[in-house]
Amino acid sequence: MRTVFLFELRFRLRQVSTYLFFLVLFLLTFLFVTTDAVKIGGGDGQVKVNAPIVLGQVVGIMGAFGSVIASALIGTAIYRDFEAQAHELFFTTRLSKRAYFFGRYLGSLLVTVFVFSGLLFGVLIGSLMPWVDRASLGPFRLESYLNVFALILVPNLFLLSALFFVFGTLTRSLLGIYLQGVLVFVGWAMALTLMSALDNRMLASLLDPFGLASSGVVTRYWTLAEKNSALLPLTGALLYNRLIWSGVALLVLGIGYRLFQFSARAMLPNPPPSPLPRREGGVARDEPGWVRLTRFYFRDIVRSVPFLVIVAAGTLLMIVNASQADKLLDNTIYPVTREMVTQVSGSFTLFFLILITFYSGELVWRERTLKLDQITDALPVRSHTVALAKLVALLLVLALLGGVLIVAGIAVQAAKGYFHFEVPVYLAYVYGVVYPLLVCLVALAFAIHTLVNQKFLGHTLILVSFIATQALPSMGLDHRLYLFASTPDVKLSDMNGFGPFTVPLFWFSLYWLLASVLLVMIALKLWVRGKDDSLRWRWRVGTLPPVARLVAASAIAGFVATGVWIFVNTNQRHTYRSDKATKTLQVEYEQKYKARYSKLPQPRVTDVELDVTLWPEKGQFLSKGTFTLKNKTNQPVTELVLQTDPDLTVKDLQLSVPSTPGVVDKDRGFRTLNLAQPLAPGATAQLTFAVAYDKVGFPNG
Repeated sequence: MRTVFLFELRFRLRQVSTYLFFLVLFLLTFLFVTTDAVKIGGGDGQVKVNAPIVLGQVVGIMGAFGSVIASALIGTAIYRDFEAQAHELFFTTRLSKRAYFFGRYLGSLLVTVFVFSGLLFGVLIGSLMPWVDRASLGPFRLESYLNVFALILVPNLFLLSALFFVFGTLTRSLLGIYLQGVLVFVGWAMALTLMSALDNRMLASLLDPFGLASSGVVTRYWTLAEKNSALLPLTGALLYNRLIWSGVALLVLGIGYRLFQFSARAMLPNPPPSPLPRREGGVARDEPGWVRLTRFYFRDIVRSVPFLVIVAAGTLLMIVNASQADKLLDNTIYPVTREMVTQVSGSFTLFFLILITFYSGELVWRERTLKLDQITDALPVRSHTVALAKLVALLLVLALLGGVLIVAGIAVQAAKGYFHFEVPVYLAYVYGVVYPLLVCLVALAFAIHTLVNQKFLGHTLILVSFIATQALPSMGLDHRLYLFASTPDVKLSDMNGFGPFTVPLFWFSLYWLLASVLLVMIALKLWVRGKDDSLRWRWRVGTLPPVARLVAASAIAGFVATGVWIFVNTNQRHTYRSDKATKTLQVEYEQKYKARYSKLPQPRVTDVELDVTLWPEKGQFLSKGTFTLKNKTNQPVTELVLQTDPDLTVKDLQLSVPSTPGVVDKDRGFRTLNLAQPLAPGATAQLTFAVAYDKVGFPNG
């Protein structure tokens, strides 16, 4: 056992993917501590982000989110031997079944613990960064990290490792191995929803395999001081929870060991299906080759059990979430289409990302995984024909799932007795707002997998790109010109539909779709064919047909032109600031004016007359009116302080009493009026105004 254990350990520690997985988890918690980009549980009010109770939440939640990573690390331990067809060598040696089974398992478990320790290291290193608000952190205590490591991290990974290792060993299906990680996460998310309805908190805490509910039970009545300093106690609900699920893990391992047959004959993998499209009578059908290949790959995806299970799980979770779309605070509203379409699309986002990440890799590596790459590479089929067929097949799958979203939304509306479905709104939002972004992500995924030419590394880099897109805005880098596949927010309205959001949405979508065309061209040029798959060689010998070169040149020109057009509309016609710069400006504003104006006596608005003209299709308005002001203080008012949105144009501003302009700060919409005669206590005045939002361009770019 020791030899197999050390072999597995050395193999894992030599893999780049091991350290990339560690880096992904490290970055998530590092950004959680150092920025506002990542939200993972978190403290309540004054609870410090490095308190044991918060560390337990972070590790528990990320244990569920990281299930896919854990399945990739542990589920493939024995599968690799069959993939490399080296299993018969092991079975003919004097190696025992016990040494082989548990040696592989323990080696993978130890590496997985190392990878997930990145969660704790992320919090630790993040808390040392100089820009972090020290008020949000407690003092460094090594025992806090060790406490969470021992009570939350290790037991959770013990359970996950047992499930994934046994499943991967018995099924030997790579997509099935990934699928189990997805199912664990979905099952946990749905269980949380169902357990929240249980009146018995103890029962709910015992059913949560990641220990979040049980930790909440044992710390429910803690004081603020205890939440910031006390370690998680291994008592009560938490103790019972850890014992129950550790027992489940041992039971799963025992059953897996009994079912595992240590012989080559019993473990022969199923013969793989042919990756080549069928021919009838030895003659290909009378249609373009890439169409046949596209149809073949499309059917191969949608008929696969892992795909059907992922879609079923995602649809079930989506329906559960969508059923709550008619809840607004404590009130029930009609399940109108504008609410339902955003809810079903948002609920399925994670599954879109999972499908794109893994099926792009499976399609790129399909023939090599089946050991048929040398046969297919020798066929008289152009590389770009195969590559485009795989790309289009995945896009068709996502288009099909868009239809599933629409049907699910309509079904939930009908179940709630609402029958004004507005199918055109569904179609416009799903295929006009959501689908173009999915096309961009598919192009990125294919380009990454082709470029790095390592499946697990490609999966990791795609995940890192998703995380980076979410993290960069917190660093002041939130311009949509460089946040890949980022488009302005779209707000649906029953009054004017998509309103003024369609124009900026169109230009940003076009911008990123043109960038995606360039990524596809890169993938076509670097497509792997033959045994020499080095990047330099592929770049040198890879060719694009004349049409593809023309498309690439047009995409470059369009990408640059569209980018310039967007920049003019967002940065020249509007004052563009990042969210970070806006917050900095707000802080400076408070520091600059608070001391002088916070205690200055001001009149109250006692009456309002407004005349508002709206241009919904343009997103513009003009507001004219009169405020009646009354000095309800016991001091005379000598200065009137006014503030408007800095993007508004002030067309008229008059006070009924004599006044002169005072301080004007256009960046903050701040101005004052100096009264020639103080407004005495109890006196009134009228302020007549006209303000408008009449700008063009992309204000929310």
